[in-house]
Order: sequence, then C-alpha cells, then structure tokens
Amino acid sequence: MYVEMYVDKRGKNGERKKLDKEIPVSNISDENLYCLNGRVPLKKAIPFGLQHVLAMFVSNLAPVLIVCSAAFIQGTNEHLTPAEITEILQCAMFAAGLGTIMQLYPV
Repeated sequence: MYVEMYVDKRGKNGERKKLDKEIPVSNISDENLYCLNGRVPLKKAIPFGLQHVLAMFVSNLAPVLIVCSAAFIQGTNEHLTPAEITEILQCAMFAAGLGTIMQLYPV
C-alpha cells in the first residue's frame, strides 16, 4: 500500500505540494512507515527490528557456510575444521559490523 502525503499549502498553480519524506517526524503513527525518518509505534517497531536482524544474519552467514562446506584445504583432500569455519564466520560478522558503522557515520 502506497500512501501519498501532501502538505496543506498549495503550489503556484493551485495543486497540493508533496510532503518531503526526509524531514524528521516527531509524532508516532502507523503512517510513518512510509517516511524515511518516521517514528513507528513500539509494537510494530520490535517485530520489524527482529525481522531485520534475522534477515541480516541469514544473508551474512549463509554464503559463508556454503563456501566453507564446499572448500578444501589447498594440497589436501580435507575440508575446513569447525574451528576454522567459526573463525571465518566471526570475520564475516565483524566485516558486516564495520560496514554498518561506515554507513551510519559516513566520512
């Protein structure tokens, strides 16, 4: 469902002006789901946040697990040990955390 948001002020030709979705919103309501900086009610924010965390874990860890399970140690016919796979997973999570910090605080 897409909601068009308009300001009460009229433009030069009498048409309504669209609301800038990047303006910080101070009130909390369900319509703020469609605004970039909108504040969502807590009973909706918690499930959305949990869904986001789970999706990020799956999208970050699944490719690493697939590659590690198919990888062989060079020169041998042995797979990676569980300790090595765990270390690679930790590095992937650390890199994802660094990427998140870089997005939150751009240079």
